[in-house]
Amino acid sequence: MKINTNKQFTGVQFLLRIALFLTMTITANTLAHSSEDFLVDNPLEFYETSTVYEGDITVNSQVDVNSLPENITEITGKLDILGTDIDDLSKFSSLTAIGGRLLIQDSESLTDLSGLKSLQSIGASNNGELVVRRMDALVNLNGLQALTHVERRVSIYENPVLTSLDGLNNLAQISDNSVATADGYLIRVYDNASLADFCGLNGIVSAIGSSDLDNSANDYISGNESNPSFQDIGDGTGCSSLSSGSKIPEESSFLIYPNPVSESDVLYIKNLAGGDVVALLNIAGQVICEIRHSDAGFDFSDFPTGVYFLKIKSGSGVFYEKLLKN
Repeated sequence: MKINTNKQFTGVQFLLRIALFLTMTITANTLAHSSEDFLVDNPLEFYETSTVYEGDITVNSQVDVNSLPENITEITGKLDILGTDIDDLSKFSSLTAIGGRLLIQDSESLTDLSGLKSLQSIGASNNGELVVRRMDALVNLNGLQALTHVERRVSIYENPVLTSLDGLNNLAQISDNSVATADGYLIRVYDNASLADFCGLNGIVSAIGSSDLDNSANDYISGNESNPSFQDIGDGTGCSSLSSGSKIPEESSFLIYPNPVSESDVLYIKNLAGGDVVALLNIAGQVICEIRHSDAGFDFSDFPTGVYFLKIKSGSGVFYEKLLKN
């Protein structure tokens, strides 16, 4: 151990230097630290390292949140966020893993989940789930973009102003991504009166398999403003910008070709009326551009490969068509 001879050390500071080589594990409501050797001039620096919280945390108010230690990186048990006045979760901004469930419920002042921006994993050994329930001011799940793994299942229900599941876009695994081996269910989204945009589930639904989810009696989407099938979510048509339209019926006079589109292809859209409007959308349902009616077609060569949608507004309604670029 190197001691800076230009500084005076108290006995406490010297012991703290020794302590930084060790890992302290203290039970619930206390701290666990580990760090590399570095010079401690201020004993408070000991508490500025990463913190593992042993046990469960339940917060019923913003005061409870504010009283938590700084720099919590892991909670070995569950985290329940329940306080009606909670509006700031920044105390959890370093949190990357929760050993049990994450329950966010009845926090009517909370408008976003940005305080959980570092959270990557929920649950271990089949005891973790994500539950978002009765959140009166939450319109989306932004803040959960780092989340990639939930050990058991996801439940989102009874959130009256929730309009979008954006925030879950990077979720890649629930349990072992198998409906057959799931403990009950993997995904339930229901009774969210304003929810119409399910694009945030596109990745995880594709990873599990939309047909397996649609065929499951335990996984479901119901009672929301829009209730797409898991197949619709998997292929991208579960987005709010598409939910107001219908697939182009087979008997329609609209003619779209070629589909799929290759690297050098020109896309043709035939039999449009003068007032019809065509928009090109990406997989997230965002408008990329409007396509003007032209017999010469639309040059698709500058667009990257992937899934797109054509949305056609005509006098007979709003229709969409899935389009592939190879």
